[in-house]
Amino acid sequence: DLPPGEDIDGCMLDLEHVLNGSALTVTSDTHAHRVYRLFRHLGVRHLPVLTPRGAVWQQGAAHEVVGIITRKDLHTLESEET
Repeated sequence: DLPPGEDIDGCMLDLEHVLNGSALTVTSDTHAHRVYRLFRHLGVRHLPVLTPRGAVWQQGAAHEVVGIITRKDLHTLESEET
């Protein structure tokens, strides 16, 4: 616990014990059609977007979260296209 008024910049919180290691994700270069299918067929509500660290993605490589796609994002996209 930080005393009141203390700056939390640089502090880390370990959330590993509550993370779902098998969560469904996509990378930033995943085709939009695949993203749409994941939402529609699997009932996904939120989809983290990851980018591989380094030039070549390898299975099990560390990734950085660069965004999240929500069901609302798809509805907005659909309405813009019609």
